This record gives sequence, structure tokens and C-alpha cells, in this order.
Amino acid sequence: MYKFSNLVKAQYLSRPNRFIILARLNDNSIVKVHTNNTGTMKTCLEEGADVRLSPAQNPNRKTKFDFEMIKIGGNWIGLNTLIPNKLVKNWIENNQIEQLTGYNEIIPEHKIGNSRLDLLLKNATSETRTNCYIEIKNVTYNDGGIARFPDAQTTRGQKHLRELIALKNQGERAIMFYVIQRVDVSSFAPASRIDPEYSRLFQKAVELGVEIFVPQVKVTPELIELKQFLPFSF
Repeated sequence: MYKFSNLVKAQYLSRPNRFIILARLNDNSIVKVHTNNTGTMKTCLEEGADVRLSPAQNPNRKTKFDFEMIKIGGNWIGLNTLIPNKLVKNWIENNQIEQLTGYNEIIPEHKIGNSRLDLLLKNATSETRTNCYIEIKNVTYNDGGIARFPDAQTTRGQKHLRELIALKNQGERAIMFYVIQRVDVSSFAPASRIDPEYSRLFQKAVELGVEIFVPQVKVTPELIELKQFLPFSF
């Protein structure tokens, strides 16, 4: 669970570049809002839609707000890409995922080669238990009721799958989390039309034993909580 406080109500206007959206506050003023979601946010942006913003922690920052969520079709969609990492770490710490209990050390941002994976789980009490490497993705693209990733071609995402495949081949445990931050979808699949190479690597990863977890969360302006785990396909 992730709780919000002091979110600001606004309306979505436009997205002039990858890192900025324009929003209208209740006092009718227009503000530039930072977004850490550098994907296309396909199926997530509608002019005039209700949004929620969080005040920036740094008072000297040029953009005074961060983009948290938008309401589309009566449902909230979480667009802050930092939230899934916090959710997964919290679920593991609180033993909410049965398959990931028993680990007594969680290391965020573990370096692998020339990049980093989101989490490394260790069990220092057992020399025989393998390490568990986890990468986490935020999923918001709704393709006819199917959640898909990515919403834009991602060489970085391809690299993460290759790293997990290599770790699995070395005898380690490797997991990909696709956190679905919307409730109007019922399954997950890679976006093969957008990034065929990512889709190919996803299938290869599954066939080699990389584990896939697809938690769907319910997003509200008060909190984000685990709803269920969704099935996936190719």
C-alpha cells in the first residue's frame, strides 16, 4: 500500500515535452508540472481530465508539482513511475507475496554490468539459496482491455530483459514485475507492434524460466493498494 497526502486537484491540458505537462489548477491558473514518465502515456492523456499533483519537495525547483495520476473513463491511472518500486519493496517486506518470503535482505538499485536492476533479494542464513534479481516496470497502456508494455520502443527495457536472462542462465533467480496501475484491464502481454524486439525477449525470458509477476493495483487520490495478480500471454 502507498498512501498520498496533500494532493492538488487540477485538469490536464497538454504535454509540451517528455518531462512537462500543463495543468489548470482550481484557481484557473496554468502550471507546468514535472512528469517522470518518459513513455508516450498512450491511452492515458485526455484534455480536460481530472488529475492529481503532488507538491515538489524542493521549494527552489522550477516546476512546483509532480504528476501523480489522471482519471480516464471513471478510473484513476497512476503515472508516477517511482511508485511501483516502492510498492513491490513494501509487499516483499510485509510478506504479501508468498513466492518471495524468506529473504532477509533487500538491496535497491543493485548494479549489474553497466546498469542497475531495481531489487536484489538475499538470504544470508542459507548458502544454498540463490539470489533473486528483480526488475520493475510501470504499465499504463490499455490496448482493448489488455495491459501492454512498453508504450514506446525501449532499448533500456530490452537490456533489462537480457540481463535477467543472463542471470537465470547463471543459476540465479530472476523476476520481472509489471505493475498495472489501472483497473480497466484484465490481462497483460508485451506490446509486440510497438517494440517487436522487446516482445521477442519477453517470450525468450519466460521460456528460460524468468518469472513474471503482474500485480494490478487500484489507484485513488488517497492510496494505491494491491487488487489482484493478472495472467499474462505472449
